[in-house]
Amino acid sequence: MNYETILWVLFGVLADFIFAFIGNKKKLRLKTKRFMIHHSVYGLLLMVLGLIFFQESLIAFGFGIVVGHTARLKKLIFIEKIRKR
Repeated sequence: MNYETILWVLFGVLADFIFAFIGNKKKLRLKTKRFMIHHSVYGLLLMVLGLIFFQESLIAFGFGIVVGHTARLKKLIFIEKIRKR
């Protein structure tokens, strides 16, 4: 692991913070009637694309998004089932 990888992970954590801030401010959420898709799915998608195209920076950036999201919510979650009230 080199410094560039660490920098991409930190950019991913920063991107998570920006996603969360904008999402809470503007009520931007990916929802269906039964599920809410968290933005950590974008991080997972970036990691898969990085593996396919052999891009370490994409893997690190996606990992940073997932880590930031997990640290904020204190649980690893990608898709959440919406409970009826």
